Amino acid sequence: MRITEIGVTIVNVPLSVPFSSSVGTRAATTRTVVRLKTDEGLEGIGETFRGRPTAHIIETLLPQITGLDPLNIEALLHKFKMVPFFYGYVGFSALTGIEMACWDLLGKASNQPLAVLLGGYARKEVAVSGLVFKKPEHRGMQGRQLARALAEDGKALVESQQVKVLKLKGSHDPEQDVLNMEALDEALQGKVRLRVDPNAAWAVADTLRLLPRLQKLNMDYLEDPVEGLDAMARVRREARMPMATNMCVVKPDDVPVAFRLGAVDVILADVHKWGGISPTRKLAATCEFLGLSMSMHSGSELGISTAAHLHVAAATRVIDHAMDTTLTLQESDIINEPLRDVRGGVLPVPGGPGLGVTIDEDKLRYHAAENERDGDAV
Repeated sequence: MRITEIGVTIVNVPLSVPFSSSVGTRAATTRTVVRLKTDEGLEGIGETFRGRPTAHIIETLLPQITGLDPLNIEALLHKFKMVPFFYGYVGFSALTGIEMACWDLLGKASNQPLAVLLGGYARKEVAVSGLVFKKPEHRGMQGRQLARALAEDGKALVESQQVKVLKLKGSHDPEQDVLNMEALDEALQGKVRLRVDPNAAWAVADTLRLLPRLQKLNMDYLEDPVEGLDAMARVRREARMPMATNMCVVKPDDVPVAFRLGAVDVILADVHKWGGISPTRKLAATCEFLGLSMSMHSGSELGISTAAHLHVAAATRVIDHAMDTTLTLQESDIINEPLRDVRGGVLPVPGGPGLGVTIDEDKLRYHAAENERDGDAV
């Protein structure tokens, strides 16, 4: 089998409500869709993050991709191993879109779901977390008023989706964030595990001072409160709860350093930021060997990427924490098979060959036109 054609499409999909975190607010997500066609008439699909920068790298690689065997995934990754060296995160993103489409092709060629190709199912449904964040209707609120409003949002999520874990997107105000967490824990009577993710916006001193209050709550883990492995290790020495990251362990070389420092307990994988499904599985093997746990990070992915994350989580036992997803915030999608309906706190793993999802051509064209009109969403 040989790759004969590569298609790259950039889409913008609006969010049902603007999403706010310590790094800003955005009203839409931009994703790059990759389609690989072969001389045997099969097509594999992939999705990755960023828009025009990612698409540019993939288009630059087109002459080197055409003619390759898409089923020889390790050879393809080796051929382009220097792409992230020159392009950083966007280079990883470009490789992920290509590699994901190759895995989809492998599944279609063998008529097997991706999870089976990865070794079989550890689970057929994947637990997901609910997401709590400051919304436009909360503008002007602060202190206990804001905490109560966010607690009500969290309670509504638990009632509607039966999630067992809630994640609060933190801010530059650690006092308010901890107050919000206390209100969530009180409203849910300590029965739901909690996470807070300030995206490294807290100072070490503030984090250490507030740890005793957090340690009274039903914490699942504390995610990236501070910046860098040394700072995370300083907090972890005092924290009587797991620490998680997707910001200070971002490449293979970071894993042994984090382990030696005792900086983290849970690494949040993301196939887009680790350069594909295969590198993420290698990360999982390393974590299992070192006794670290894993979960799956969410970067506003649409249905194709969500399917990939579900398959990886389904086949990987060391992923033992509920995975994050922002799919329920998307106003629309580009696939025919809906994955947005969280029930019982889980999402089912798509059962068809490969990723198990297909592109809705009308929606793809519609959301590609939105990107053409508005440019990449920030």
